Parts: sequence; C-alpha cells; structure tokens
Amino acid sequence: MATIAAANSLSTNDSWVLNTVFNPENALVQARDLVDDELAPSLPNVTTEQLEAFLATEGEILRSPQQPLLEKAVEQLGQIIAVNPDYASAYCNRAQVLTLLIGDDDHAGQSSTTTTSSPSSDKEPRLVRWADLSNAIRLATPSDANARVSRLHGTVLASAHIQRGKIFWQAAAAARLKQAQKNSGDDPHDLRAVQDMDSEMLEELANREFELAGRYGNEQARTMATLTNPYGRLCGGIGQEAMRADWTVGG
Repeated sequence: MATIAAANSLSTNDSWVLNTVFNPENALVQARDLVDDELAPSLPNVTTEQLEAFLATEGEILRSPQQPLLEKAVEQLGQIIAVNPDYASAYCNRAQVLTLLIGDDDHAGQSSTTTTSSPSSDKEPRLVRWADLSNAIRLATPSDANARVSRLHGTVLASAHIQRGKIFWQAAAAARLKQAQKNSGDDPHDLRAVQDMDSEMLEELANREFELAGRYGNEQARTMATLTNPYGRLCGGIGQEAMRADWTVGG
C-alpha cells in the first residue's frame, strides 16, 4: 500500500515507466495513433498526380513474388528512385523486395549472393536495404512528431519502421550468439556500425522502431512493441525472481 501512496510523488516519466512495467499494453494504447483515415492519400515531395502514377507503376512492378521478377523489381524500383529520389515509397518497397531476395533471416552471417542490374548492384544488398529504409523514414517522417498523416503515408512509415525493427532484433540475436560463442566472425546484419552495441541496446532500438510502426497503424508492430518492451520484460524477470524467493522461503 505504501507503494501506491508514494506513486503520487513520482514524476510523469516515472509514472509512465511503472505503468509500462505492470501493463505494457496500456502504454501502447495510450500512445496516440497518428493515422487519420479522413485525410486524402498523400506523401511528401510528390503531387497528387505524380503519386497516382507512381503507385500504379509500383503496383505493376510488385505484382509477382517469384524470384526472377523480384530481381527485375529491384532494378525497376531503382529506376524510379533515380528519377524521383525524394519519393519515399519506392525506397520502402525496394527494401521489402530485397528482404524477399536475401531472406528475412540473416542469422547465417554470410553475404548475400543476390545480384541485380540495378544502379546499386555493386553494393551489398543488406546495406542497400538499410539505406533504403533510412531514406524512406527520412523522407516520409513529418517535421512534427505528432502530426496526423494519411493512411498511405502511415503505411509507408510503418512498413519502414517495422522492417528496421526486425533488422535490429536480428542483430540483437546475433550479438547474443556471438558473445556466447565468443565468435569474431562476420556480422549478419545490415548496419556494421551496430557491431559494438550489446544485445540489450539493440533490443531497445528494435522496440523503438516497433513502437513507431505501431503508432503509424501497423497492428503486428503494436504486438511486437509489447513483446519487446524492455520494462515489461524486466517486470517478467522480477516476477520470476520473486516467485523463486517465495518458493525458497516456503520450501
């Protein structure tokens, strides 16, 4: 009971942390959904007419998931990007296609052998994918972090954030495995700069990406944000320790 009374003197941030620990789902529900279905489809840096044409072209490019056509899709999306470098959706879609080509599971730690005739074919596909996701987020993110966006705009941002979150999560798993095996081999993730980060830091980065994707309307990301929430996972660990202590005392 003393804990409840003391909560009145907690800062807003501390109260949020406690709420997240004991009910992480509530924290996500309270996070404002930034998608407004009443807004007309739009993306930054393109006119309505350009957007309609781009979406139609992308729809044709992405029609088939078969590998030969996926490789062609990477090339065609690269052509859109070359002509329209500020069009966020093309970057996001090319990243998705690259994921299908190189495999969503990067745990093998081997460089992809995928080759394309796209303008970026001389680069390692995982690095191209990372750059594409970062560009999509940079181009599509509103200057006001709480700005409402159209469903289409939210879908692009959610897709880019959840893809980047998965990469961070895979990197965290690889970091744990690498530490357990004391292995100094190649890192199986996109961003070489994260190779010095520990698994906890990478998991926090992944959680942040999932939270943002959830705010932009992706329900899978909301679930992932809850499952990867560091405070919620901490609470689970505390609960397990408390149960072990009770069993020891009562034993």
